[in-house]
Amino acid sequence: MSDIQRNLIRDYAEVPAKTVTDQVITVLKSCHDTLSGDDSGLLNVWEEICAQVQGEESVDWDAYIQVLEFHVLTILEALPKLDRSALWLQTDNGRNWLWDIENPIDSEVINKSDSDYQSIPCDLNDVVDYVIAQYVLPSAEDYSNCNIDRYLRNGDSDEEEDEEDSELQRLIELIPLNTMVIDLWDWDIHFENESFIDITKADFENDEAV
Repeated sequence: MSDIQRNLIRDYAEVPAKTVTDQVITVLKSCHDTLSGDDSGLLNVWEEICAQVQGEESVDWDAYIQVLEFHVLTILEALPKLDRSALWLQTDNGRNWLWDIENPIDSEVINKSDSDYQSIPCDLNDVVDYVIAQYVLPSAEDYSNCNIDRYLRNGDSDEEEDEEDSELQRLIELIPLNTMVIDLWDWDIHFENESFIDITKADFENDEAV
């Protein structure tokens, strides 16, 4: 088989691979039986997988892989045989099988007729592993939204919020009593948090400089 033919099969196989990936993501987004807990902020299984791929794998990672394998296999089984075969030829076992066909090393292989090779021995388990490793998990690496971002930076954000709250409290303590600012605060007319960031930086940096 020429390189052109190999590239054509590879390009052809990429279409069903992306189709399977898109369908799996859609299914996982609709799965709200999460394992990360209600306080994680992650709303579905796809977000949980993305968070673990981009961060750290949880103790339940094997369970997530099993869920992925089940849904990928279910979708693959509904594809045309030609699509499944093209995908299998992209796997390690598929490439090895094709190499053996094209490079026979014993008389048994040499004497086989073309009709013996008309049926490609497609192993869907190989295809499942291939699609997950080459398409689904890379998609999880690239996917993000506010829930995933918040989950990944949760530890750092809590620390930053605690520091901002501490600086805000220090600033409040420096405000003179019996002033209009205190009256506005008592009336619940609060400044936006962002406005205090510049004030606290300016004030406390000056304190350190003295």
